Amino acid sequence: MVSKTRWRQVGILMCASFSLYVVLSYQQTYTKTCKRLCNTLNECFKINQAVLIYNNDVDEKKMSFKQNQMPELSPFQYITEFLSGSFNKRDCLLNSYFSDIQLPTMQHTCAIVASGGILRGSNCGDEINRHDFVFRANLAPIQGYTADVGYKTNITMLNLESLARIYRNFTEKTSDSHVVEDMILNRIRFLNDSILWFGKSMQRQDAKIKLKKVIEVIRKKHNLPVRVAYSWKSISIERYWKLLHHATTGFNMYAVAAQICDNIALYGFYPYSELDDGSHIQHHYYGDLKHFFYRSHVHNMPLEFSKLQNDAMTKDNVRLITKPCK
Repeated sequence: MVSKTRWRQVGILMCASFSLYVVLSYQQTYTKTCKRLCNTLNECFKINQAVLIYNNDVDEKKMSFKQNQMPELSPFQYITEFLSGSFNKRDCLLNSYFSDIQLPTMQHTCAIVASGGILRGSNCGDEINRHDFVFRANLAPIQGYTADVGYKTNITMLNLESLARIYRNFTEKTSDSHVVEDMILNRIRFLNDSILWFGKSMQRQDAKIKLKKVIEVIRKKHNLPVRVAYSWKSISIERYWKLLHHATTGFNMYAVAAQICDNIALYGFYPYSELDDGSHIQHHYYGDLKHFFYRSHVHNMPLEFSKLQNDAMTKDNVRLITKPCK
């Protein structure tokens, strides 16, 4: 039999819980502070670099793209976590608070494919395809270049300029807009239902409106499958990496991949127009740009490259490929 003392303790606890609920009910929600977000496999990622992926069944019109948002708990949720001791834990299971988004899973080997001309003639395509997870940037063309850059794509990061260009080509009709739109759609087809990810502020230059419209055109008008992702916080890594200029898209991908991937191989990173022997390298593997400045008031690509070189030399899990793969 349960002793009277035990029943008295249970009664006190119930009364205290009810009283606490009544008091707390006057406040509608309680904000939980998270340092890391965790997926269903209990893999956790720093919140300021977390990539949030919308579930496939979420319509683009319902995508809020809320950034810097901590979980808001109801009084009942707060009491439950308070009594269990989990409210003050800084690792937060994402799906416990946000049902329409998910996190990526950890990957053993990752390839980050930039667009540098160093990839042209590299025959790195097969090696890139063998990686578990492949990052690409700004819908750089794949068709016609697969021998050098592969075809496998798991996530494609868009910067603001690329997003604006795609939006403009989808919404503003000109004499050649159908040609440009077809070119973009051909590149999107190579995504093969992978993730299209915008990693910067959703408030800047109407990025949220533009991204939702681009997704609508891709999904509804052209019936192409594509998953959508955004960053919990606009990626800002310059201070941590001691960069004096804005980080490039490629470098931003590397910073995020560092917490997702056990091993990273970098392709297409080479911020120079000449090799050591003096032979010319075109700016992109798919075309050249005359008079391009790798060091400007916007980016300092040689500085970024030197940091990647240092990581490749000092870390066993980072490779920087600047030579042909075959």
